[in-house]
Amino acid sequence: MKMFIGFIAPIAINDLLSIEQLKSFSNYPKGHEGAPFVSILIQKYIADGHKVLAITTDKEMDDNSPAFIYENDKLTLVVIPCRKRSFSFNGRRVGRALDLFRFERKAILSYLEKYKPEVLY
Repeated sequence: MKMFIGFIAPIAINDLLSIEQLKSFSNYPKGHEGAPFVSILIQKYIADGHKVLAITTDKEMDDNSPAFIYENDKLTLVVIPCRKRSFSFNGRRVGRALDLFRFERKAILSYLEKYKPEVLY
């Protein structure tokens, strides 16, 4: 039985997408470099015929920029901005730890509601 599986995790974009897939973008977020395990797991599920929604964050993205979305027939990758600082102000917003990642959680929830995966990791 093929499923639509969702992942919310630190994901290294360079480990998940191939060089050919990345060439179509002049600039793309890196996600969490050095976190290859989740990318390997996602690739295995895709190879087994499942459809995957992968959501991660990137501290290098501007807080006000829209999410980076990559889609093909088996993978939807969403990279949302994450505030750079934990406690001090990040421009207009307080640090992410002070409000328990509220800004990031709201963004993640909006994409879960949009895509509605059957299972969530």
